[in-house]
Amino acid sequence: MKRIVLSLFILVIALTASAEQFTTRPPNNISVNIAGDASLFSLNFEHVFDINEHVFLTGKMGLGYNEEFQLCLFGPCSDPPEKYINLNVHATGNFGKGHHYLEAGFGATLTSGSGGSQYFILYPLLGYRVYPFRTQKIYFRIFGSYPLVGLDNIDLLYAPAGLSVGMSL
Repeated sequence: MKRIVLSLFILVIALTASAEQFTTRPPNNISVNIAGDASLFSLNFEHVFDINEHVFLTGKMGLGYNEEFQLCLFGPCSDPPEKYINLNVHATGNFGKGHHYLEAGFGATLTSGSGGSQYFILYPLLGYRVYPFRTQKIYFRIFGSYPLVGLDNIDLLYAPAGLSVGMSL
């Protein structure tokens, strides 16, 4: 137990020491997602945790909108599609140099449908991010995901790729 505590203490000191040697990134972002995260679109808030010059972690939360997928080939559909309000969260690690980063992590979406249905979707994320070093600059990311849990029992329109554009704060 003492070795684990000592190892964690040394790791925290090393990360803190290396974090002081570079210009920190803006700590917060507001963004709009087009597709991805089990939403057709969403408005998100993200916080950035600097690790060192080449690595940072992110935590994101957002509200999104989606609809039930209906395919009506011969005439109109009998019922209008169910509408969903989504709560999206994700945690990712970002690895790169300069402004360019590879992003990997996990996301989850809690959906609440207009018909009273609720579902939970869990998915891995993999993407590319262009991230600024100054506040009030635009950032950009494209990402893909595929549900591990939760999509098999609903008819949600799930886009496996998404685009996010936002402002660093």
